[in-house]
Amino acid sequence: MKVSYRQARLARFALLIFAVAVAGMVVLAARGQAVGPVLSSSITGTSGVTAQQGLVLDQSSYISNHGGSNDAILTMNDEGTSFTAAVEIYVGESYTMNLAVRNLSSAKANAIMEMNAPRGMDVADGGASVQMGAYTWLFSVNAGGVTNLNLTMSPKDDLKPGFYAISGRISQISG
Repeated sequence: MKVSYRQARLARFALLIFAVAVAGMVVLAARGQAVGPVLSSSITGTSGVTAQQGLVLDQSSYISNHGGSNDAILTMNDEGTSFTAAVEIYVGESYTMNLAVRNLSSAKANAIMEMNAPRGMDVADGGASVQMGAYTWLFSVNAGGVTNLNLTMSPKDDLKPGFYAISGRISQISG
């Protein structure tokens, strides 16, 4: 069977049309499948949320000395939730840590201040807190306000000479 040039050309063209038609049907069939997963997808994994404490120690906090010694330092952590104090003090003297606690939130907040001090140290707050234990106080701060804890500390007569760490932290509580 002899095929003319015209028939060969027509066969090639028909083959090309057939290939394009098959490819088009594959694309059309796959198109509907791609839409389903895209429309019904969900976010997987985790998303980070940071909640910060609204009550922090203000930079205006300081130590005032009463007596012959005048060496004292008060440091706070970066978050403003804990402090460490160092004071040169003699038996019979006292000093006061004036801790200004600022409320950064727009709601009234309650907190507990826990302090670590040597057993031979008397501590009393002249501010607006309620003492819950030897070294634990409960207090509240109005929205955007400041509450001062004025912790007067004095060593008992039986406190042995030495270096003692005095530190504390403020923990915001609900209610």
